[in-house]
Amino acid sequence: MGEQKTFMVLSGLFLVVCTIGGLMIKNPPENYENMKSAPSGASKQQSPVPTGVELSPKQVLATPSYYLITLAMALAAWAAL
Repeated sequence: MGEQKTFMVLSGLFLVVCTIGGLMIKNPPENYENMKSAPSGASKQQSPVPTGVELSPKQVLATPSYYLITLAMALAAWAAL
């Protein structure tokens, strides 16, 4: 088929999937951060690392979030290259 036609098909699929996904996103209520309890159907899960806390480099290396983000960035770099 050729590269140009392949990229055109992929870009069309990407446009459709992203548009449908974007239409499904809803904004949270204005006071969601300050609410004592989450709205019905939503679960407020505790983050392994509290937000707004400054950590030292050694503490950051001890969090699972650091390794998940590093893995995601490494996979994204491979995809982009």
